[in-house]
Amino acid sequence: MQIQQSLEELQNNLKEINRQNKLRLLRKILKFLLIGFLIGRGSERRIAELSQRSKLILDNLLKPFEDIAGAEQQIREFADAYTRLTYIERKSADAKSIVPKLEERLGKHRETIIAQAKAAIEQREYTAERLVLEATSSGTYLIYTDRKRCIDIVKSLDEDLKYCGQSAILDGKYISEKQKKMEALLQTVSDYNGDFIKQRKMDHAYLWKKGLLSLDDEQQTAIVTDDKHNLVVAAAGSGKTEVLI
Repeated sequence: MQIQQSLEELQNNLKEINRQNKLRLLRKILKFLLIGFLIGRGSERRIAELSQRSKLILDNLLKPFEDIAGAEQQIREFADAYTRLTYIERKSADAKSIVPKLEERLGKHRETIIAQAKAAIEQREYTAERLVLEATSSGTYLIYTDRKRCIDIVKSLDEDLKYCGQSAILDGKYISEKQKKMEALLQTVSDYNGDFIKQRKMDHAYLWKKGLLSLDDEQQTAIVTDDKHNLVVAAAGSGKTEVLI
């Protein structure tokens, strides 16, 4: 709301500056005809006052972006900052003639926000990759809580990438590449337990048949599924005791 009000005041100032400039020009023209002495007499002073006020408004609007380089923020906060900056830039386009180096300042802030957003994404991506690698290289069954933690952190980053895509802070190709990596990580986590169980069944094949005792595929799966809490549901006489033992 405060940004909106400041920008409205800025636009009103710019309109008034434009009007005063026209009056000043008219005064110069009519002076030659000796009838322009009373037209636009206070234009110079009024333009100076409005220009100074407009500079102050823009300084206040851009001040929050000056410290963003060292800020610890979430990816979505950088995306929101980029959206605000784009809005300010669009609404203050006519102020470039009265505010020195405004375009340069806006460009610098834009580059900083993009760089910070990418750094935050790269850090989150590294964390997700490390977590998934540790979980899937442990050589043990991936229990529910660890699996959920891996999936949650990957999906969270994927959602932030979509949010960045909507705000247009980052290039579509960059976002697409990162999203493909997240899809690959999710697939790795999704496939891990199935591959683990399949390999364990093969490694312990000599245990599945002893004398008259033979365990079917579902019983084998129940045995090698090494989660914290396993529920074995089967009919009477179907072999639950053998599985538990």
